[in-house]
Amino acid sequence: MDAVRNSVEQLGGRVSVSSKAGAGTVVSLRLPAAAALATILVVEVGGARFAIPLDVICETVRVPAEAIKAIGLGRAFVLRAETLPVIDLATLLGIASGPGARDLKILVVDAGQGRVGIAVDDFSERLNVMVRPLTGLLANMPGVSGSTLMGDGSVLLILNLAELIG
Repeated sequence: MDAVRNSVEQLGGRVSVSSKAGAGTVVSLRLPAAAALATILVVEVGGARFAIPLDVICETVRVPAEAIKAIGLGRAFVLRAETLPVIDLATLLGIASGPGARDLKILVVDAGQGRVGIAVDDFSERLNVMVRPLTGLLANMPGVSGSTLMGDGSVLLILNLAELIG
């Protein structure tokens, strides 16, 4: 119960417990309206972890490296008779990617301008999380829609792919 109270208080909420002999116990959680719930997929890029909202992800696929073809200045692959451009999330974020693998791990997303493949180093877990809006110096950070606190105490940035791809 202590862990729940600490987590709720970190989100700016309150926990109250009331008991009556023979009637039971009522636990009330009050959370701020600014906090929203979302389902995310945790991905890894260049040794860092980020969250992608599940509502923009159409599917996840593993594509052999030889199936990725250079087209003009970019790269693309064919998925069920549809040609999809591939963009490295590491490039979008300006960080170094992990070592090249035989198979690319790709998120097929629809971020508003049609479907596109986003290459990541690894897929991790799917979670339901409380999304906190960014404040202070991070309030206007481009490509990030919020953050969430993980169970281990680390902060995970939730990416806005539509803005990053832009």
